[in-house]
Amino acid sequence: MSTIDKDQFGHITLDAAKKFLRLDWLPAAAEMTADDFKRTLTVAADVVLAHSVESVLVDVRDFRCNAELGSQMGEVEAWRTQNIVPKYNQVIKRFAWLAGAQMPELPGGGNAYQKEGEAYQSRWFRDEAAAISWATASI
Repeated sequence: MSTIDKDQFGHITLDAAKKFLRLDWLPAAAEMTADDFKRTLTVAADVVLAHSVESVLVDVRDFRCNAELGSQMGEVEAWRTQNIVPKYNQVIKRFAWLAGAQMPELPGGGNAYQKEGEAYQSRWFRDEAAAISWATASI
């Protein structure tokens, strides 16, 4: 895995041979702004396209949302749907999420699902090895 981008909020790594991208959020993400969040998502999406990435893992175990970012999440999600998802739809097949104990229930009940407008499958996990295995399995 090679490091593509790293700042105080998180880091993005790429395994080009496996067409696998990983985004790990760090505890300092609790201090980021909506623009910081958008910057990281934009970098990730651009790498996904440039390297024809087919699988992504986002580790949100250490992610905490501050009040400012939380109040803007509706706008940020709309921005993501308009600007990031179309890039992901071009190449991604599987998108895994790694959750910690702060999330008592996993979206989709821990099963694979597709959100409206997304061409790829998403699935939430608590086990890192299982998340990587599912994300990188051939479809």
